[in-house]
Amino acid sequence: MSPIERILAKLAARPAAPLHEAGVAEVVRGALAEMGVPYALDPFGNIIAHYQGGAPRVAFALVAHMDHPGFEVARAGPGRSEAVVLGGVASSGLSPGTRLRLCTPRGWTAAPVVTLAPPRLDGRPPRFTFTAGEPVTPGDWGVWDLPDFEERGEVLHLRAADDLAGCAVMLTTMAELAARGLPADVYGVFTRAEEIGLVGAALVAKRQAIPKTAIVISLESSRQLPGAELGKGPVIRTGDLRRTFDHEAERYLHAGRDLLGQMEPPLPVQRQLMYGGTCEATPFSAFGYRATGVALPLGN
Repeated sequence: MSPIERILAKLAARPAAPLHEAGVAEVVRGALAEMGVPYALDPFGNIIAHYQGGAPRVAFALVAHMDHPGFEVARAGPGRSEAVVLGGVASSGLSPGTRLRLCTPRGWTAAPVVTLAPPRLDGRPPRFTFTAGEPVTPGDWGVWDLPDFEERGEVLHLRAADDLAGCAVMLTTMAELAARGLPADVYGVFTRAEEIGLVGAALVAKRQAIPKTAIVISLESSRQLPGAELGKGPVIRTGDLRRTFDHEAERYLHAGRDLLGQMEPPLPVQRQLMYGGTCEATPFSAFGYRATGVALPLGN
């Protein structure tokens, strides 16, 4: 298992949901401490690491989010309880009998979906009812009962590649910088609550918690599209569903692509507008940062 797969497996073993990222954050902080890269928590729980070596002319800020879709108990009952979905989830993932894992103060317990509430017309998140083998209380949260991490041939299967894969890329990059003492100025921004509205990234950008002169690179595992396919290399993300990104920032990714193409064997890199969703380059762009993105194709 490669270093990036090892850290990805550690991250995947700690379930998370929007506003419930403590397990993933613990792994991130431990990895940063082990590699000797300083970090700080902002007032909202986002983790901002900073590697600085030499006197580089350009600073980069890599951004990935620690959460992925989940649910939170809204109403607890003696039989059925009701939960609200946190993040985008297809209705097929909420069909009766779907297996869930629920985190309570007493630990993890299994719970199946019983019914899916009718679609809401007010734009609020969908809800569903479930039964649990143990008492639950409002505020308990959970995820889907899927394997944490499995390696099947050339494909990695995990409950939530989005965006644990981006976190793993960022940690591996920071570890390589620190181990080799490379001349670079790189921030690693691990954000919260991306799935419910890019909340953590927007707060970091609004507060200017990283320098406005830094080139922001969103690292995201995104649904594969024609021209951004599994097994054909990382994707230079020219934009997302909401906007196109900064062409000056993208030039640095092109330089990286050219270097990878000179390796033996050459490593492929794709380039595509990833219109399947919105990534964290968008809020940084909205607050005046030069931002671009790299996507890892996700099959689902």
